[in-house]
Amino acid sequence: MSSKYEVEIRSSQIVILDYIKEKLRDINSIYINDFLFLYSKQVKDRVKPYHLCKNINY
Repeated sequence: MSSKYEVEIRSSQIVILDYIKEKLRDINSIYINDFLFLYSKQVKDRVKPYHLCKNINY
């Protein structure tokens, strides 16, 4: 079962994706999500570490 914190992190991501999609209008949410994921991999050495949830539910 997912932790309360993991659910909060995931729900926050959905809210942010919807906000960005609303501002950009003609872009699919999947493209926004993929862009943010790939961008996070590019800048991982320049920013603070982010939370990784250890989970077996993937």
